[in-house]
Amino acid sequence: MNTGRTTGRANTVKARKIAEVELDRPLAGHEGVDPNHASRARIQTLLDQHASLITQTQFADAKSAALITLIGLLALKGPMPLAAMQQADPVTLLSALASAMAILFCVAAVFPRYPGRTTRESLPEIDRFSWPALTSHGLSGEDYAQYMHTVEVSQIVHSVAHSNCAVAQILLRKYQMLRIAFLFGVADFALVFVRLTGVL
Repeated sequence: MNTGRTTGRANTVKARKIAEVELDRPLAGHEGVDPNHASRARIQTLLDQHASLITQTQFADAKSAALITLIGLLALKGPMPLAAMQQADPVTLLSALASAMAILFCVAAVFPRYPGRTTRESLPEIDRFSWPALTSHGLSGEDYAQYMHTVEVSQIVHSVAHSNCAVAQILLRKYQMLRIAFLFGVADFALVFVRLTGVL
């Protein structure tokens, strides 16, 4: 789990603990599906969703890196390089500012995010799938091994579902930062185009 200081887990304060998950619900649900098939389908859906979220997170990071490279090349080797800033006019200054802001938000997008220490310590109560939960001081390797020996299907579903929600929050923040970076990048290219065409 690609994971700043927070992961959007503020909603986990009110989340049910793993120990509070109802274990008396029929795994087959109301559709008459075989319980084993239903359990596998639920867990596989969650794992596929988790893999998709991780892929999208990596894609967002790759986009940010590509935009940083493009803006950096434009700022250093483009029609209005930063080396000429001592005689810069307003258009060049605005272009430099747009470049700086685009790079800043790209860096914010790729900045590692994970829960703070206090949040991590309480995570094993609701999630034992994500890596931040497994790094909690309150959950040793032996504790986790013993848990996995006896864990119920519904508790696994509970853990993975909460982990997926946390990854989705990280992904949302990355794309919010990336969108702002992209807008500044577009503004930078527009200013360069204006200068090259002689409009200003």
